[in-house]
Amino acid sequence: MRDLQTLLVGTDLSPGSAAALAQGVRLAKATGAALHVVQAVHYEHAEMLAQLAPEAAPAVDRHLRESAGESVRASFANAGVPGDTPVHILIGSPARELLRCADRLEADLIILGATGEGHRRMGTVAGRCVRKSGVPVLLVPPACIGPFERVLAAIDFGTLSHRLLSEASRMAHLDRGRIIAMHVYEAPWERARWGAPPADSLVLRQRLVGLLDARLKGMTDRIAHGLSLDRRLINDIHHASAIVVLAEQEAIDVVVVGTTGRTKLAYVLLGTTAE
Repeated sequence: MRDLQTLLVGTDLSPGSAAALAQGVRLAKATGAALHVVQAVHYEHAEMLAQLAPEAAPAVDRHLRESAGESVRASFANAGVPGDTPVHILIGSPARELLRCADRLEADLIILGATGEGHRRMGTVAGRCVRKSGVPVLLVPPACIGPFERVLAAIDFGTLSHRLLSEASRMAHLDRGRIIAMHVYEAPWERARWGAPPADSLVLRQRLVGLLDARLKGMTDRIAHGLSLDRRLINDIHHASAIVVLAEQEAIDVVVVGTTGRTKLAYVLLGTTAE
């Protein structure tokens, strides 16, 4: 597992961004990673202005960068961000510019507020970055600035599962936390629309649980050294709600989940378990 070397925090000066900044500072101190702060200013008329009045475009661009930079640095004190932290002010589509900046900096982790300016369930920029980022993205709800003492790793045995467990292990090691590795399963006949379940369904279910538990144990044994680790198998056809319920029951601080499932297809809309 590669050490965290470069952290990129995206901000739009919202409450969620303040929490993301605070988590970025905390993780940078704990890991020794370099912290970079990015604000992407979406000026919808920039392209039109460049075409109609190219002589004015540089001055507008400079004004946007200077005013945005001042606002970002003014927010540093509340989040405990060191004053010499590099600030990148970018002009353009926020998600696209954030991801481009992450590529240039070779960032190991992108940290964003989960909700953004509109205080919706999930911010548009956060959702786009989760869908398209090639590196892990940490989404931080407002005021969630504490340590990761309880980490939930939601495993589906897909291609991302080993990496997902590595990231969960990294988070837990930072704060000497505890990991719960969970897998939500359903018996093959539970959603079938024909007939009753097999007569020996109880025996088949026990056999299925045994196989899944052995597989989960085999995966988690690789990261168990020095960590408090529990395994949970949960029978539920609604995978996302099962994850949320367990997270609430166990007062989980951070949920680690893959953005693509066993189909290996990158989804276009966040309508999956990840959302």
